[in-house]
Amino acid sequence: MTTIKNYKEQYEFAKKELIKAIKSGHNVVLLGSDGANGKTHLIKEMKSLIINNNYIFLEEPCKDNNSFICETLSYFKNEKWIMATNNIEHIQGSLKNTAFVLINMTQFKYPKYAKLRSGRA
Repeated sequence: MTTIKNYKEQYEFAKKELIKAIKSGHNVVLLGSDGANGKTHLIKEMKSLIINNNYIFLEEPCKDNNSFICETLSYFKNEKWIMATNNIEHIQGSLKNTAFVLINMTQFKYPKYAKLRSGRA
């Protein structure tokens, strides 16, 4: 397995996997840390593909609200969906009995935002 360290390559890999998952009709979860890893940007970039393939976008639930996901998924049980989250507990909890493709973007960090406010890496 090859490790990709360049952000652009990481992002393009995630994009390719998202396209593959959508074309295969799978539900998708984009997992990433808080900000600057490209989850929202990727969804916005792929918006037309997502819409044209009849996917719905599930809003990211509040940190401690796993019941929101369960209720939402039961309402949209026959729909294909995509969701972005930065909370792995949602995957381990309310999504544990749901089939989906996980695109893990937790190690991605857009270079412009890779430094702390102090300027240190």
